[in-house]
Amino acid sequence: MEPQEEDGDVGRETSPAFGLERERIRPEVIAMMMDIVERLKENGGCVGALSDLFDVNELWSSNSDFLTQKVIQPGKGAEQAKVAHRRQRQAVRDLLKLPRDAASAFVEIGNHIFSQVRKLEERLGVEENADRLTLLSLPDEILAIIFRNAVDGTRLDEEDSIYLPLAHVQASASLSHVCQRFRHVAISIPYLWNCTFNRMSTDLVEMCFSRLSIPIAEVSVTTTSNLASIESSKSYLSTVVPFSQRWRRYEHEQLRFAIDRLKEVASFSRNLNAPHLLELSIVYSTAPLKLTNGERSQADREAIHYYSTWSCPMLTSVSTRNLIPVPYMIPNSPSLKELDMSMNFERNTPKFSLGDLVSFLSSLVQLEDLTLQFFSLNSNIEEMDSPISTKVALSSLRKLCINLYRCDAEYVDAIFTSIRFPNIVSLKLCVWRLED
Repeated sequence: MEPQEEDGDVGRETSPAFGLERERIRPEVIAMMMDIVERLKENGGCVGALSDLFDVNELWSSNSDFLTQKVIQPGKGAEQAKVAHRRQRQAVRDLLKLPRDAASAFVEIGNHIFSQVRKLEERLGVEENADRLTLLSLPDEILAIIFRNAVDGTRLDEEDSIYLPLAHVQASASLSHVCQRFRHVAISIPYLWNCTFNRMSTDLVEMCFSRLSIPIAEVSVTTTSNLASIESSKSYLSTVVPFSQRWRRYEHEQLRFAIDRLKEVASFSRNLNAPHLLELSIVYSTAPLKLTNGERSQADREAIHYYSTWSCPMLTSVSTRNLIPVPYMIPNSPSLKELDMSMNFERNTPKFSLGDLVSFLSSLVQLEDLTLQFFSLNSNIEEMDSPISTKVALSSLRKLCINLYRCDAEYVDAIFTSIRFPNIVSLKLCVWRLED
């Protein structure tokens, strides 16, 4: 009797109990599976590497040669040739059985894993729905607190401070897209929409201002020398200036100083009315320190201090970098309470006018909190005016913070000989590498 062409099992020894956990894959099949996995590892996980796992044509050819030489004898006739071909097919089937069993085992293992994954996903879905139902049952006031904390958390995760406003608004928008209830609550919270900056789209900026029912907007402009940055700042300013009555904070950072760009900003914002603006921050590169205020033309001074035309009756806090403001060119300067000034003299052969600094500080008659930071106030300075004879006393000042980095003692002495702080109750002094 001839061998029968049978399908065989799939390479497992099956126990009487049902379920894959009670089934066993034969060792020779496991070995085949390990060979397949090893080949995948060697080829970087490329499935195409398995296309030549075995060559059927080669196997058929070698078996045919073997059978022709060993099985079919001359003169035996057509019947024996048929028998030989059946045996040949069976031999090839036997050779394919191991990779077939390995493939079947992979499929069953995959099905078993997918089954577990689906069960876990279903459980996660149930728990997420339960959490959502729990959240939806909370009062709007509690949801508002949760939303604020969630948005603040995304701001902490953002490494680049320039993109903090965008991270803030994107998180708010995500919350408003969860469901109708979340959307209603999110849109009603002004804090979620109070941050904008010039790298946002115009539509997004307008959406944020449309959702502000109280004046708490934080406006941020950061410009460089590239054309895209310049154009985005123009578009942004033309969008936010009409909403100036909703501003609470304004920040402008010019990473590459260009007087022409500042003249454009001045043109966009001239005579701006910001009745609720509390904080103003102006950050320039070190280039403005190359000239004192007195050495600049009137047009350049007006461009650098473009905010001087604004109406800001509630302004109480100002922060400047690499800029000594001209007295009374900061709106509401007699009523300022907080000032943070930082100057870096490390580059561009800067000049330092002690007279400009003293004159500006003397105009702040209600100043209570002052932070002064000087970097490289030393021989890098090309020119410093002579010590002034008039001593200025900041009598209203209560809190003083001074940071000095790589400063010469003679320059530091000149500054603090000219300025006195008779009534401070809190002093913080940080000094790095003070030079004689």
